[in-house]
Amino acid sequence: MLGKHKSAKNNNPLKSFEAFYYQYRRLVFKTALSILHNYSDAEDAVDMTFIKAYKAFSKIKKLSEEKRIGFLIIVAKNTAINIYNKNISDAKLVDKILEDTPEEELIADFNDDIKYGELKDIIKKLPESSLEILYMRCLYGCTFREIGSVLNISASGAKKRFMSAREELRKLLEEVEDEAESKSKDDAKV
Repeated sequence: MLGKHKSAKNNNPLKSFEAFYYQYRRLVFKTALSILHNYSDAEDAVDMTFIKAYKAFSKIKKLSEEKRIGFLIIVAKNTAINIYNKNISDAKLVDKILEDTPEEELIADFNDDIKYGELKDIIKKLPESSLEILYMRCLYGCTFREIGSVLNISASGAKKRFMSAREELRKLLEEVEDEAESKSKDDAKV
């Protein structure tokens, strides 16, 4: 009796999560890539999908093959859509920060010198706390009171942090402008 039980366990194609991963990885990748059109983002979606699947693995392995595939496709699609939406929100954040910045003349000078991708990279150099404030205020339209509530600080503290984050961004933009000016001067000398 014990021998039959052991052989039944060995015949289970989903006896381990690793086997499950290798069996369905390609399917999840193709699903994510069809939405994201970017290999790196699709790989991230695969990782996130299987992290979610791992948490529910005890239930998943009891499903039929058809339901397992359906589950993974739904999770992969939703994960890919979330990544896509985050990428879109990052782009909107860049636009919104530039739109709301009072130093419009300063920003106007950058339009010729800085490409959109470079600007996105500059913003990502900001500390996480600064990015968080900028997202909440510029992208999601939160009031300083709402931001303060989320961060467990006063509304005036949230406003100070926002102003500080904007100042950090302004300084980074000035550094890039200075580098561009010195490069153009060097090019003119040659």
